[in-house]
Order: sequence, then structure tokens, then C-alpha cells
Amino acid sequence: MFFRTNLRVNYSFEDLNGKSLTEALHNDIRVTIWESALGVIERNLVLGVGTGDASDELKKEFLSSGHTSGYYDNLNAHNQFLETLLENGIIGLALFLGIIVYMLYMAVSEKNLIYGMFILMMILYFLFETILNRLSGITFFALFSFLLVHYGRAAET
Repeated sequence: MFFRTNLRVNYSFEDLNGKSLTEALHNDIRVTIWESALGVIERNLVLGVGTGDASDELKKEFLSSGHTSGYYDNLNAHNQFLETLLENGIIGLALFLGIIVYMLYMAVSEKNLIYGMFILMMILYFLFETILNRLSGITFFALFSFLLVHYGRAAET
């Protein structure tokens, strides 16, 4: 019942009616944004463009690829991993992935199921949004990471 009344889900299913999945993905705005971000990343792979210049470089890429709505809407990469790679290069992405892998290691080694599920949820969310570019996203991630890493230890005592 929920799927029939949700406008976003209905919009997605309407896109798929009569089309193949590749056709629907080709028309999706996120794929265009990701292609533009990859265009900038190719030119700045090792060190990235810097956190302050990522938006400007992405806007230039939107204009050069003919994606004017991305330029005027001031869109970001809509993928935390791509955004990190864009801003900080391969070195920054390696550090970011290292932090996530260490968090997963801690969750598994301490058998903290809630912390592990939180990390998996965040990884899935990182695939479609750049939440660490906003104060509310950073606060949410840092607060719950801190609370949940200590949750398993507190429950044992």
C-alpha cells in the first residue's frame, strides 16, 4: 500500500514502465551528476581539487557537458565517496575508506550488532547522498558513531 501512495516510488516505477533499466538510468539526473564528477576527478585524481573548490569545478563541468540545471541548482556529487575523491583525491578517499573499514572492524571484533548495522546503513546512504558536507550530517554521523561504539562496552558492564 505504501508503494502505491508514495510519489517518489510511483515516479520511479513510471520511468521503468516500457523502458529497460539502462534507459531509465541514462535519464536519471544522478547518473549525469556522477558522470560530471568523474570528469573532474579524472583531471585531479591524486590530490583532488580541494574542499573549497569542489563546487566551482563541478559547476564548470556541468556547463561544459551541457547540464545547465546542475549549474544553476548548484548540485554536489550526490555520492559521499565521489565527493571525497573529488575534494581530497585518492589519498583522502583512502583515508576515508580506512576509517570506515576500521569502524567495521571494531563492530565485528566487539560483536556490536547495532554499531555494525549503523555503519552499513551509513555506507548505503553514502552511495546516494553527501551527508558529510552539512553540519547536520557530520553531527549525526559523529554523535551516533561515538555513542554506538561505546554501547557494546557499556552493556557488558
